Amino acid sequence: MGLTLTREAPRLKLLILGADTSNFTLVLSTPQSNVPLTNGMPKRFECPPGQYRYFSAAVFGNAAVSIVVTPLTGDPDVYVSTSVESGKPDSTNSQWSSLDNGNRYEHILISPEDPSRCSNVAQCTFYIGVLARTATTYAISVTWGGTPVHLLEGMPQAGQITEAMTTAGQLSKQFLYRASGSHADLAFSLTMQYGVAHMYVATDGPASATHSQWNSQHLWTGNEKIRIAHTDANFCAACDYHVAVVVPDAASSASFTLSAASSGALTVLEDGTPMTAQAVAAGEYEYYKLFVSQPAVDLQIIMTAFTGNPDLFVSTTSPKPNATNYEASSQDGEGDIIKINHQDQRLIACQAQRRTCVVYMAVLGVDGNAQYSLLASSFPVSSGFHVDLPAAIAGDVEFTTATFGRALPQRPLSQFVAYAQPHHACGAISNAAELTGMVALVDRGPSSDECPMPHRYFANKVLAVQDVGAVAVVMVNNRENAPLVYMGAVSGDHAARVNIPSVFVSKETGDVFKQQLGTGNLHVSLSKPSGRLPMLTPGNPQRGATLHSQFMYYEIWTPPGRDTIVLTVTPQFGNPDVFVSSNGALPSTMYFDWTSETAGSESLTIRPDDPKACRSCRYYVGVLGASSSSAFVIQYTLNESLITLQAGAPVQNVEVAEGGYKFFRCFVDTHSNAGLTFSVTVTSGDADLFVSFDVERPTKEAHTWAAEGRTRCQNVDCGDSISSGDAVYTPATDKTFCQTPCLAYIGVYGAVDSVVSVLFTFDSVDTPVVLSDGVPQHATMTYAGSYDYYTFSVGEAVDSFELSVIPTAGDPDLYVSSNASMPSRDRFMWRSTEGGALQPHSESIVIPTAGPTACIPCTYKIAVYAWSPDISYSITATSTNGTRLLAQGEPATGKAAAGKYRFYRYFVRTAADIELTLTDFAGNPTLYTWFNSNPTADKSKTPSEVVPAWALSSSQPVGPEFLLIGQAQMAQLRHAAPGAACELPCTLYAAVRAETDSSYSLLIKQNALPTPLINGQPQAASLRSAAGSHSYTFVAKKDLLFGVVFSLAAYAGFPSFSVRWASGGPLTGNASSPVRLGGCIPSCDSGEYTVDVRGGPADYAITANKMNTYQLLQDRTPVQANLKTKTSAFYKIDVPEAANGAVLYVTPFSGSILIKLWDGRYSTEYTATATQTALVPLQAARVNAVEVTSTSSQSARDTSFTLLALLTDGMVVLTDGSPSSVEVATLKPETFGFAVSAGESITITAVPGDLSASAQISLSAKFSTSGVSRAWRKSGSAGDVVTLFVPAPVQGACAAAGFCMLSLNLSATVSANVTITATSVGAVAQLPLDQPLAKSAKAASSAQYVVILDPDDPDDDSLVFDLQVCEGKRGDLSLFVAEATPATADFHIAGGVSLGDADAPLELGEESFAGKSKAFVGVAAASNASFTLQVRKRTTPPAAGSVRLADASAHFEARLDTVAPALHLTFAPLPEEALYEVWVKPTSKSGREATEQFLYWCGVQHGGALLLHDAVAESGVEALGRDESTLKVPLVPRGEVELCPKDVSEGQPCLLNNGSDFAVVLVARVPVEGGRPRHLLYDPCFLSNGGGGGGGKGGGLGFFGWLMLLMAFSLVGWTAFWAVRRKKKGEHLGADKETLKAYGSETAAMLATGAAKGAELAKAGGRAAVDGFNWSRGKIGDYRASRARVSGGDSMTAPLACSAAPLVMPGALPALAVSSTASTLAEATPVQPSTEPLQLVMAAPLPPDDAFASAHGGANMFGDPVVASPRHAGMD
Repeated sequence: MGLTLTREAPRLKLLILGADTSNFTLVLSTPQSNVPLTNGMPKRFECPPGQYRYFSAAVFGNAAVSIVVTPLTGDPDVYVSTSVESGKPDSTNSQWSSLDNGNRYEHILISPEDPSRCSNVAQCTFYIGVLARTATTYAISVTWGGTPVHLLEGMPQAGQITEAMTTAGQLSKQFLYRASGSHADLAFSLTMQYGVAHMYVATDGPASATHSQWNSQHLWTGNEKIRIAHTDANFCAACDYHVAVVVPDAASSASFTLSAASSGALTVLEDGTPMTAQAVAAGEYEYYKLFVSQPAVDLQIIMTAFTGNPDLFVSTTSPKPNATNYEASSQDGEGDIIKINHQDQRLIACQAQRRTCVVYMAVLGVDGNAQYSLLASSFPVSSGFHVDLPAAIAGDVEFTTATFGRALPQRPLSQFVAYAQPHHACGAISNAAELTGMVALVDRGPSSDECPMPHRYFANKVLAVQDVGAVAVVMVNNRENAPLVYMGAVSGDHAARVNIPSVFVSKETGDVFKQQLGTGNLHVSLSKPSGRLPMLTPGNPQRGATLHSQFMYYEIWTPPGRDTIVLTVTPQFGNPDVFVSSNGALPSTMYFDWTSETAGSESLTIRPDDPKACRSCRYYVGVLGASSSSAFVIQYTLNESLITLQAGAPVQNVEVAEGGYKFFRCFVDTHSNAGLTFSVTVTSGDADLFVSFDVERPTKEAHTWAAEGRTRCQNVDCGDSISSGDAVYTPATDKTFCQTPCLAYIGVYGAVDSVVSVLFTFDSVDTPVVLSDGVPQHATMTYAGSYDYYTFSVGEAVDSFELSVIPTAGDPDLYVSSNASMPSRDRFMWRSTEGGALQPHSESIVIPTAGPTACIPCTYKIAVYAWSPDISYSITATSTNGTRLLAQGEPATGKAAAGKYRFYRYFVRTAADIELTLTDFAGNPTLYTWFNSNPTADKSKTPSEVVPAWALSSSQPVGPEFLLIGQAQMAQLRHAAPGAACELPCTLYAAVRAETDSSYSLLIKQNALPTPLINGQPQAASLRSAAGSHSYTFVAKKDLLFGVVFSLAAYAGFPSFSVRWASGGPLTGNASSPVRLGGCIPSCDSGEYTVDVRGGPADYAITANKMNTYQLLQDRTPVQANLKTKTSAFYKIDVPEAANGAVLYVTPFSGSILIKLWDGRYSTEYTATATQTALVPLQAARVNAVEVTSTSSQSARDTSFTLLALLTDGMVVLTDGSPSSVEVATLKPETFGFAVSAGESITITAVPGDLSASAQISLSAKFSTSGVSRAWRKSGSAGDVVTLFVPAPVQGACAAAGFCMLSLNLSATVSANVTITATSVGAVAQLPLDQPLAKSAKAASSAQYVVILDPDDPDDDSLVFDLQVCEGKRGDLSLFVAEATPATADFHIAGGVSLGDADAPLELGEESFAGKSKAFVGVAAASNASFTLQVRKRTTPPAAGSVRLADASAHFEARLDTVAPALHLTFAPLPEEALYEVWVKPTSKSGREATEQFLYWCGVQHGGALLLHDAVAESGVEALGRDESTLKVPLVPRGEVELCPKDVSEGQPCLLNNGSDFAVVLVARVPVEGGRPRHLLYDPCFLSNGGGGGGGKGGGLGFFGWLMLLMAFSLVGWTAFWAVRRKKKGEHLGADKETLKAYGSETAAMLATGAAKGAELAKAGGRAAVDGFNWSRGKIGDYRASRARVSGGDSMTAPLACSAAPLVMPGALPALAVSSTASTLAEATPVQPSTEPLQLVMAAPLPPDDAFASAHGGANMFGDPVVASPRHAGMD
């Protein structure tokens, strides 16, 4: 109480009414009075700013003197002197002061040995001056001689136990509280500034650690409240209570405040100091008051609830507000923040009535007892900006500060003000000289072209005047009567370059300033705002909030010891950043000593050996609302601090060192019959959990409950209290449960360096758990039908947020509401399920805050419902601006719109390799990762700019993405940029960019522990070596009635897996063979499975799915499955909003299926059979539910099928050996991706699904891996099967990625369903019945196939196995058929063997396959080969190329003209309707081996090029209408040695290429009704370049040129030979006439001998020509092809010709033709008589008649049989 007397009221009458029995003192003084102080009796005073109050204390003897000023508001300083002359010490005249005591409270301790004390006197008077730097209310006390300090009712009293005291053996501080005569309950509250202490209370004399009636020893950590009920046996009224505050040992020190109050009394709150450990009973009130001394302050009252649900009520008029009488209230169950603006009329009225306004508060216990802390703070809005001149407007100015640049200085910056020109400071400053050294006045805006972006940004304006010498900036608003804003950094500005302070004022204030500028004497002072900042106390969480670009400041007072300070901010919404300084200046975004931005965590550690750390000093802590408004909980801890847990509020990002402990405590005072759950979520490392009610620091050696099951429980520690739980559960019925009220203690041990979060909850109350932005929270639910509740708060800058639930066991559902009530199954606004246990749900919900039922800013209520018992899950809420925290070994699901980024972080605490896996569900997400550069730190950058240039990336065009960060990658990062690599401890960041609307999961691993599989959700992984393996766990408790299916999709390689459980296994499977476990295996009460994947190197995705739940299908990734007849499987597809054309393809390999697309309670049905693919349209922006049922007749056979969801544009993943069916739209290619290891060749087969389709299929392939650039293309005709063979990439080309990615394009001229299969060497492929499949085989290898049959279908009892060799030796291939795998020469059924060179396919009857469900086929290769294999029913027409031409009248001839480049073709068309194609293919083989390449259609396709397609050929044949037709293919030169078709693509082989030999093949396509067309092949025509030059005039040396060159070389050779021979004989050899004459004569003799021998050879050739040889037609073709030569010259044409006919036909002579000048194929005409000279090339003579054969024994010179024909008789 404070009253002021004035001269107008010289006489004062006081009436003091005891509302209760009271003790008090009354002091009357003037401001200049020297008030005597009594030993141990504190007095409260008020003082306006800048004034002193004076006191004195007469101390007898030489005892130690303690002077303590406890400020309740404001900032007092204390000065002490013993000088009688002054009597009034001040800042210039004193012997002791509190300025440098390193404490929030003003302590001055004067020891008996202090030389400044009075000397040689019995009594020494100490004079005390207290300066109020701001308007201040405080209590002052002086003690000496061991006298205890009296505690005033409800008034906090500061205390201190120093190291000097404990060294001297004084471990305690004594206090005394005199209770009134009433029987009111009492409470003693201890609030620690630092250190650890506890309280002892006694009424029968001084209390101590060995003597007390009440103590807080079981609450050893301080910050406690001892409550003494009036019913207590030791309670006494109107007596003294002795209180001792004791530190544990001589090495300890402590600073604290202690208060005592009776029930109903008003406890005084210190401005900015939290009153911790407060409690209120159910239905009762606790009352408080706050003194407000300064004018124009904003008030903030924050209640942080630890347990229960307290409500807060505030009034400025009623001393005891309540639920019906208050001015402001907050009744939020999660905690309460009340803000009272300085313009509030009730606050203004309160301050007008009296100099010190009193604000009253009441806390009500709602629905049970509650524990809480209460913090009330006042924030001056004008302190720090003072107008000095002119006097007319002098005074404080309301303002806000900028977050960039320097903070306002501690000492005032005083200077004149100058107005910038131009006033808005956009562009060049024209009055630079006027602004130099001045405070610049700058206008905000304007929003016009006059001040364009980026000049309009606040920081850029400040920078503009800073560059011309301004020392500070006053920014003036351009909007009338508008609230002040906080100037912050934005994207594109230059805030980082600003190094001067700047403030923001209203337009009205700015107008006043501008009126004074003309006088030239506007002078202002800028300084750090006065007033007390909120103080953080160790171990106690404190709620807080800040606006966008606004700082919320706190202060921490450090102890004298070498403590490590850990500061933690847990955001509830928004993105708060933490900045800390120790230099006496408030931190800003540019000037600070430590920040959480660079640490990448809301946890910031200041170690004692840090050069900027200090002892017994003050740290300033600034929390910035970085990208939006933010709400948070902040706390700090010292070495010995126990962190106080709030019920339902996890403490996150707690660092636990290897071998060390972190300790926590929680209040147990609310629900006497409620059990407790303590949970630990491990985000990095490995930690163990210990709990006790008796041991305040539970450890491995001393605890009551423990949870050390890290290996078994994965992400969280679990004990035996709850089966497979993630926590320790302590029921209230446990005999060791404490008697409430009490504390529970938690110890977390770091097995390795770890990062954890800790949570405790009550189990019998619906207290929601507070979710922090981006931080996962683990939980368990024991009973089906129960709920877990959560809340998540969002700020105004949040566009949307995502809620993600990841179940590791059981089936949780998610319900959300934005209203006041908690959601449920019947009351919600959003949910993850479409309704019903068997309806699909998404593991994540994205809630746009602009939606009709959404709210912003507000708190969303969340309920997780347990469909099944024993559920374990994690839940995460992440805003669009948030950075999600990854937990090791736990996949985090996410969604992102096209072009958007989602950011993640992970705390790295060990040096083990880091593996990141991105599993794409829909769209095309891309993964980036880096270290140490927080993506949200620089608010001026866009998301794409925050990804560093050195970031590691994996932008695979298809399938999952994998990143391994090991030593090599760390070395790469160290070389890339300073600080780019991880130096432990560090933070890893990851960004997922959605190239299209995407959903995915992201997994990070840093150990070999098994990864938990999420029910129905694929998990990708990469095996990097053949010896590697991955392990997984899957939990399906009490939910196994329908069984479990494990399936694997292989993106690359050939992985296999095995499944084990406690009582059985292993069962093995692979990409084509899922593992299905029937219902209740191992039992219906438990189901924990271990899955091991081996067979690397390989990329794959493993999925575990309970058969009664939905399996998630990935976009563009085929899934293979099988079903027992009449059973069903369920699938879900999460279709993005933009995927309007999304479809699902369902392709059975055998049997028939029914597909139901569910829409709520209704479904649309589709059917599919082995010959018909079902196309199911999907709905965008929802989770589509699909049910697939086998409708095959009853049998033991499975129905096998694939599902392929196409949601977005992009590559479709092809898995090795598994067919995928898609619909290819007209001229709109589908893109596929297929991963293959180096050294493995690939074969791709595309089969049109509709047999009557008229689509022409084209297939192209190229490697997207760097270093492999070749492309391959193949086109088919209408309805054709297209086969493309791709050679293996070379070793080393795929070393970096492990696999090369083959990109495939499939297009069609009209829409068609196409089944495409890609296989590599060694793959086990599923072979669809009746569909051909191509394959490449290595030498000494075996390819295995499985064919699904229908036991009830007699049509597939008799099968044809058609093996066609496309490349290689036919005799080196063998085919085997078996009933099980592998089918080999040693294991096959009777008759199930066929060789590759067999004349007919292998046929096996019904005795082999009747009633069978599978057939297994093996193809063994003795040498490298390529082939196609078709297993068809006997009733199915043969595949293309399986039947050869048999018309004896057909023939085919080809002639190449290299001068007028063209290929001339002559052939006899077939009598039936047919279309014709001409193919060309390079070949190095000859004779029969060359011809065998073209026995089958696939051999022509293998490496061949289509020169003439069917449409052109057909028109040409119709135009001629003759038995013989001639076509012409014009050619064009390419380079010097190539001739190509005009439309040939780059990379496609040309007809003539560097001397290569080519075969020309004519193919007749004969339509087959109801089937694919047959390809009938004419015998090939071989064209040999023989190394000659290409076409074109003037090319090469010509005949005479080559002849002369040959003669010259011969002459040189003969000369050398002659010279050597002559020298060896010893004959004369020299440069003389003798030698020359000898050379001439011997040379002439040599030539004569050669001529004679040549004549003999010519005669022998003539006789051979007369006799003749009867060669077969095939030999003639081979002979001609091997001897044909190309010559060129200016004087004559140079044709290259051959002819061909089927091997079964007699030969026919080629027609002689001249070079035609036709320019197109359509212009080709028969050869007409011509006068041009002809060059005749004779390959071999033909026999004249039958007599020749009989006369010569029917044999030719090579010993081959001779076949003669009457057709040749009489031929010339």
